[in-house]
Amino acid sequence: MIGDVVASIIWPAVTFAVLWAAWIAARRIFSCDTVAQCAMHVIILFWTWLAIGGCVVGSLGVLNATALGVSVLSLGIITVFAFRSRSTKCHENRSSEEASLLSADQNHRLLWMTFWCGIASIAATILVTHGIATFPKNWDTLAYHRPLIDLWIQTGTLQVTECPVWFAPGNNELFGLWWAIAFSGDFWVGLMNTPAVLILALGIHEVGRLLELTPSWRHGAAIAVTGTSVVLHQLTSAKNDIAVAGLFIAAVAYLLRYLRYGDAGALSFAGLAAGLLCGIKYYALCYAFVLWIAGTAIAGAARGWRSSVAASFVVATLIFPASAYWYARNYSVSGSPLFPMGYRGHLYPDLEVRRDAWRSSLLGNGEVDRWFDYVETVGIHSGICLMLPLLALPLTLTWMALVANRTSSSGRSDRGPRIALAVRLLGVGLSTCYLRCLRIFSTER
Repeated sequence: MIGDVVASIIWPAVTFAVLWAAWIAARRIFSCDTVAQCAMHVIILFWTWLAIGGCVVGSLGVLNATALGVSVLSLGIITVFAFRSRSTKCHENRSSEEASLLSADQNHRLLWMTFWCGIASIAATILVTHGIATFPKNWDTLAYHRPLIDLWIQTGTLQVTECPVWFAPGNNELFGLWWAIAFSGDFWVGLMNTPAVLILALGIHEVGRLLELTPSWRHGAAIAVTGTSVVLHQLTSAKNDIAVAGLFIAAVAYLLRYLRYGDAGALSFAGLAAGLLCGIKYYALCYAFVLWIAGTAIAGAARGWRSSVAASFVVATLIFPASAYWYARNYSVSGSPLFPMGYRGHLYPDLEVRRDAWRSSLLGNGEVDRWFDYVETVGIHSGICLMLPLLALPLTLTWMALVANRTSSSGRSDRGPRIALAVRLLGVGLSTCYLRCLRIFSTER
């Protein structure tokens, strides 16, 4: 009891010190950014320091509150000293439309801040009542997310084969470890997905800014995504899917910023976000790979292939510090970095079924009917407001790519957004008819 009282004083102070170091570093690297942009940088920095520091002390077998706090805070101090001089480079070559959007955002800042404070209050209430004050009920949380964190604390190492899913990368669980390691219980683990939800909202807003959407569309998109039942549910659990989405969106935002302004800091943060993404779970490797290939191709077309290859090398190099440990650990234990895939031993017979996990995916199951079931399920659980954007996603991504590649907005017509919306709605109708025909054909067969 006394230990928890002391920890409740010291550990928040350590957390505040790390956040303050991240804020100073972010302001020095991106000196002209807004508070919302810097908040995204702070989360990326804190998460990277935690991933590197946690993996170092965990691999050495000295995982405890003192070692973790000192390692993360030390990385923060080193980063602050590495960027002693404040960057003075700002992006003054904004288009007239972007400048007008920025002015509109400034005029409505108080309104949006009030709106977001209300949403934050609701989210905090849900988090406290269902994530902290209530015993967890989610199966994944109880089966391996929380037990994995508890085993790390009990053994002082990140190499624990007692957990059924010990092999999963744990960058998201490291946040749960951060909130639990200084206390006698894991009651604060419910806070672990808060950074993921924040970076998801901030990343969507930043992508909208880079695509020159109006403030209403930017804030509306961020609210629409973070207000879904999936996000609110995972806010109170220890699952890691929202972390994958948030880091992917953040990496996209940084890559768009680099493509638009040639910002070296944004390119580095894109690599850090992609590295954290690779350390969340296996399937995030596919997202990071697609992002890396697409970014290289677009940068080659926009900035020349020599610059593109150099940028892709920087991103690939920065991916390793925050993710390489998990795969190296799996290789040292089982001989396979993607265990149980590629594992040929007989020490873990209960995991045999996981080798064929591909067949449980939408692409690997071979049943066309599942696609319609998937869309129907989304409509049942999340409503038509989420199902329609899902069906329009291919055309929406195409439109976003065209907007991102546009070098000038001088020839842009006022009818452009309405035409794009009409085309996407037409695509929704065609997709619905197509899926319905597939369902009828599959049933008749």
